[in-house]
Formats: sequence, C-alpha cells, structure tokens
Amino acid sequence: MVIAIAATLLISCSRNPGSIPKENDKEDTAKLLLQYDKNPSEEVTLLDPKPESGSYWTDGSAFKVWEHKSGYGQGVPIVIVGECYSYEDNKDNGLWETTAKMMASAFLKNDIIKNFRNYFDIYVVVAESPVSGIQDGNNGGTPGKFGTTTTAGCNFDAANAFTVQAIPALGPVFNRSWMVVFNGEAGGWAQFGMPAGNCGMAWYSAAEGNVSKYWMMHEFCGHGFASLADEYPGGDAAYDWNWQSWNMVENVSNTNDLSKVPWKNFIGKTGYEEIGAYQVQDGVWRPEIHSIMVDNANDDYYYNAMSRWMIYRRIYDGTKFYDQDSDPNSPTGKPRIYQSGELDTLFNDFLEFDKLYNNK
Repeated sequence: MVIAIAATLLISCSRNPGSIPKENDKEDTAKLLLQYDKNPSEEVTLLDPKPESGSYWTDGSAFKVWEHKSGYGQGVPIVIVGECYSYEDNKDNGLWETTAKMMASAFLKNDIIKNFRNYFDIYVVVAESPVSGIQDGNNGGTPGKFGTTTTAGCNFDAANAFTVQAIPALGPVFNRSWMVVFNGEAGGWAQFGMPAGNCGMAWYSAAEGNVSKYWMMHEFCGHGFASLADEYPGGDAAYDWNWQSWNMVENVSNTNDLSKVPWKNFIGKTGYEEIGAYQVQDGVWRPEIHSIMVDNANDDYYYNAMSRWMIYRRIYDGTKFYDQDSDPNSPTGKPRIYQSGELDTLFNDFLEFDKLYNNK
C-alpha cells in the first residue's frame, strides 16, 4: 500500500559550505538511549569520495557522503538517487555529485536531524540517463533512466529496485528513507509504503540550484523519513489508521478523546499546555494548531511536539532495526519491537532533549 501526499514548493534557502560537527555535550547525554549534540555546527563537511577508476562515476555505482560514528548504532540509512543526469553530469565533482551533496547537507541541517548527525549514513546512487535534463515528451524527448519526461512520470518502482541493487549492504528490508532528485522541473512530493519498515521517499526538482527548506522539512524529513501525515484542513490525504500500529501517521488521530489520541503522553505536562485535539477535517484531529505539516504560515518552520517525538523515535528505531527486529529474508520487515519499559524511557529521554525546541 502506498499513500501519496502533495505539497506546494514555495520557499527556498541557500546552501553553505561546511566544517566537521562538534563533539560537544556527549558526556551530558551518554546516559540517554540517544546521544545528541546540544549545539550542532551550522555547517557540515561531507566526505569526498572518488570514482574507483577514471574521472566519472559509473552507472549503478554508489558512494557515501556521510558516515555514522562509532558508538552511534549501526547507521540510519538515507539514500539519494538522481534522475535525468547524463554521463557527463556524473563526472567526479560534476553536476550530480554537487547536487547530491547539496541535498545531503540540507538534510543534516534540518531541525532535530542536526542534533543526531552522528547516527546517519548518507548514500548517493549514480543513475546514468541518455541525455541531461528532463526532455519534452510531446516532441519525442528521450526518457530518463527511470522513464521521466515532461509527460511521463518517474517509475519509482524501477528507481527503488535500482537503488537496492546499487547498495546491497542495506539488504531487502527497507529500513531507509530515500529521495529522487530530478535534473529539471518536476515539483516535489512524498510518499511512504507500509508495511515496509518505514520505507519513505520524496522527490524534488533541483532546477533552481538550491534546496527548499519547506520541502526538506515537510516532504522528506516529515513524510519520507518520519512518516508524518499531512495536517492541513480540507486536505485530500487518505488516512489508514492501521498504519499507526507501525508507528506511522501518529501526528493525526481519528478521535478527539485526549485519553486515546497518539499524543496522550504529552497531555498535562508542563510546557505542552497547547497540545490538545484540533479538527483537521471530519473525523480527523491534530495535536496543535500550528505545524510545518499544516503549513508555514508563520514562516517559522515549526515541527509540533508530536512530530518532533516521531522524528526522534524514528532515529532511535533506525539504529537497531536490522539486527534486533527484522527478518533479513523478509521483503517487508516488521515494526519496531520495544523491550519492557524501553519506550517509556525513550519518551522521558525525549522530553529532556526537547527542551532545546519546546517553547522557543
């Protein structure tokens, strides 16, 4: 099953060069289930791998631009794959590598994510298209690697299969989030599948030469990574409440009973008084009035508390999914299994972490 959720791309932000993240405050957070950086650098320095031979990346190859640090789990995988990038675009430090690194850097600067950079692995997949850029389908333009033209959408199943083949180390269990980046105008949407161990994806047009902060927060980190649902009133999203048993779409509820909503643990806690049940549409409620999953009306790029908790928990789940909670021979995996008291401890740890973001 797949749910597709759309959003408009209106806001962009510029990218910056980077430096190595600071290793500060680890002592203060070592007792927590997730260690975090209280004061992450505004800049990041990515890895700079080179092609195995020659000066071009080959079709179907993959390389890391960010690697998790020892002592921070097994690595939460993020995958970036390109569409409509040609042989020439795939040269060392060429258009595709530069674009992919721009996307990786934007991800690592995203709220919540930036505090947990040490947990992530970011892979770039090289897909060679016959020509550079999305071609005009009305005039016989040549499709991209995955079939994209101005009149034909990307075959995401083919892109997914190509990605799995390019990075066999990730295995068949889809405990990863991935983005398809188009060389041309293609909009920016997201989708996630279930049951697939939180396999989420989003696609983006890199034609403007920058990364929309709204897209990164709402589409990729929101939908694609944390499996957040849209919260905007009158939206056309179809909610499947069974997904909540997979720790997905828990930022919305089919009840306004505060003792039963997914965010019930926040109710009554100091600092979270604004959390309640606000109607989205008939039979659907959200925890707060304002959130990036509703819109960015206040221009403050705000994740509500439940969204922050879901991102935090997704990072934690990703550090242990393969070795503890999944069958390596299963194409779908299974939801995260928590030990007795583990989730309560994790939530209490989150409340401590959330002092960085709550009541800003």
